[in-house]
Amino acid sequence: MSDAIRKQRDGRSGDAPGGDSPRDELWFARCEAGQEAGPGATPSPIAGAPDARIEIPSQPAYLAPLRAFVSALAARCGFDEVTQFQLALAVDEAVANVINHGYDRNPDGRIWISVWNEPEDRPGLRFVLEDAGRQVDPGTIRSRQLEDIRPGGLGVHIIREVMDQCQWERRDAGGMRLTLVKHLAHGVAHARAEDRRERPGSRD
Repeated sequence: MSDAIRKQRDGRSGDAPGGDSPRDELWFARCEAGQEAGPGATPSPIAGAPDARIEIPSQPAYLAPLRAFVSALAARCGFDEVTQFQLALAVDEAVANVINHGYDRNPDGRIWISVWNEPEDRPGLRFVLEDAGRQVDPGTIRSRQLEDIRPGGLGVHIIREVMDQCQWERRDAGGMRLTLVKHLAHGVAHARAEDRRERPGSRD
């Protein structure tokens, strides 16, 4: 685990009142209630319905339950505990960037997080994060130099370090879309495939 990831982990306990363990029922109720979306403020149609999708307001209080959501999906997919944490941190950093830069900390923005399981020949998770905030040139999205020691500014570095694939793009309806992909390590994926062959009638 890199120093950048370790430092972010140590500072991620206080985003929401009550810490990292809000009741799931409250979390999903708050996510689904939301506000009516404004013009263009809807997720883009992407081929194939996602396996999971949530919508949250652009408020830091939602980062802690978002990390719990990502960690649970990663655990179910078969990622180890360290990778579960890293995936949750990467998505957290991406959403925090949207809150701080895409919406300039306006609490009324909306953020959509859709998740797909990757195909069984190379299992893993695909996250697509969308917003209706300010658009930027994807080519300008980069981390600051690690030698520049000061708080913050390492979100892009962490995302690129954790994920196997990451791609920023402008949405036609406004805002940005970030696609993140993380595959299971080869040995874990092989063991999972073998386990499924031994239990042909089982379901996750």
